[in-house]
Amino acid sequence: MSLNASSLKGWIPVQLRWDGDEPRVRWILLGERRLVETRFERTIDAEMRRPFHHLFRRDTSMAEMEAWVEAHPGLEFCGMVFHLSRCGSTRMAERLAANEQYVVAAQPGVLESLLEGCRQQPELAMELKVRWVRALVGALAQPRAGGEQRFFLKAEPWQVHDVELLRAAFPDVAMLFLYREPLAVMVSHAAIPAEWLIPGVRRAARVRMVLENVEPGRTDLYRGRALAAICESGLRAAEQYGAMLVNDAEAPGAMWERVARHFGVPLADLPELADAAEMGARDRRVELEERLRGVTDELLRSVYTRLETARRAQVG
Repeated sequence: MSLNASSLKGWIPVQLRWDGDEPRVRWILLGERRLVETRFERTIDAEMRRPFHHLFRRDTSMAEMEAWVEAHPGLEFCGMVFHLSRCGSTRMAERLAANEQYVVAAQPGVLESLLEGCRQQPELAMELKVRWVRALVGALAQPRAGGEQRFFLKAEPWQVHDVELLRAAFPDVAMLFLYREPLAVMVSHAAIPAEWLIPGVRRAARVRMVLENVEPGRTDLYRGRALAAICESGLRAAEQYGAMLVNDAEAPGAMWERVARHFGVPLADLPELADAAEMGARDRRVELEERLRGVTDELLRSVYTRLETARRAQVG
């Protein structure tokens, strides 16, 4: 494929297929459409309903993508959001994306495909993995509608385990880890289970679990262990890689002042959003709290306390 000045303008990587020890990248033509949906895949799924995309796609090697991004560096990468899940990260992404000058890639599956391949091939050189991650994120961070200035990435919850690679790829990008009181997170997942926390639905290794952690009929225990591992990696991201810790329970005004300052953006550039309605019947929530309090205290309370201690030290 020839990479002339306009060859990939308007195109976006949406799939990554491993061919031996090197991936191939599939692109679709997104044109001037902004990434405004709460998940990257929702934008892509909506586009794929158009017959055009089933007739006109492009495949490139990683080297070709690297060359394209080197010639077209994309938007300024201002922030990466790690999170525990069910803790306000969607709201954070929505508020960032509400500014038309900002682009937010929220949990792009194509990045997970790359990271998953890197996890499964530890023999790959770190330098090569860093180059690939930089190229892929650079391709996602291209301006599309005109007027965009800054790019943000919202990771999948378990991708905080990849913080060493992501920090090596982006040593100067501001990172934060967003979390919430753990019993509330456990209750939310029990009420509306996330598929990545259902044993056997996704690779247990993805959430730092092994088959020995999967006990029949003990889904709550599996969830608690997986969420505790994410908290541990969030704490490591703060202590070793400079991530800012943010508790969703912080006063909204003070929290957003900290987030804006950390990401290097004016607070006035972040539009206010209407308060989200709280979901779930109170009686059901109380029932789940009683059922989950013991396993939450056993597996998550200690690391939550350590996160809070570290966060308070950051706030000063």
